[in-house]
Amino acid sequence: MPLIPPLEPTTAVPPGPQRIDWGRLVLVPVAVGLLIVNVRAIATRPWAEPTGLDSTLGLIAQIAVSAFWALVVTAYLRRRPAIATNSSPVTYVVAVTASFLPFVFPLLGERSTNLAVVAVADLLLIVGTAFAAWGIRHLDRSFSILPQARAVVTTGPYRLVRHPLYAGELLAALGLTLLAATVWAFLAWLALIPLQLYRAQHEERILADHLDGYAAYAAQTGQFFPGVGKRKGSHLGRSER
Repeated sequence: MPLIPPLEPTTAVPPGPQRIDWGRLVLVPVAVGLLIVNVRAIATRPWAEPTGLDSTLGLIAQIAVSAFWALVVTAYLRRRPAIATNSSPVTYVVAVTASFLPFVFPLLGERSTNLAVVAVADLLLIVGTAFAAWGIRHLDRSFSILPQARAVVTTGPYRLVRHPLYAGELLAALGLTLLAATVWAFLAWLALIPLQLYRAQHEERILADHLDGYAAYAAQTGQFFPGVGKRKGSHLGRSER
């Protein structure tokens, strides 16, 4: 049995009056709330206490996460209408689950007290979040958590991989897994991998179907790692129909 279900059909957005952007209406308030929570956590830190490497890395991680959510809010407020979207209920569920599953990780175990583990975890969280934020910065008005076609982006981290957001999120989630330090957290992280692969495959299908130049870009650029997982035209887009 294949790990990833068959690709769902995509739907082009018909011309006419601009539709309500439900993603913006729903996710902007959520992102603003998460941004406020992170900024408040930074503002209420016990600054007078002595700081060590773990505390410094923790602060940098909080700043990186705050910047990530600020970019999400900005991108959603600025984004252009989609040319096409995948309206499959399964795709919606997978996208939302993959986006918010990492929030469960800290609940799956007590925070590790091993300073070396905490330092490595915070570094993974910082690097992963920063890489994902870099991706959002270059996606800008084309950002979405759902498979939608707006524009082909090949700048910034997209010169290295096709899915810097998903790669960064997986790396950051691994950091959260180490902080929780339980088998359940590790299993949750493993479950996140096929979800991100599913999102990537459906996103690539809709981009190749509706945007000129994406298939050629995908054939030259790795999926999650530079140079790894380049897609040929026979495996992507219109040629699959």
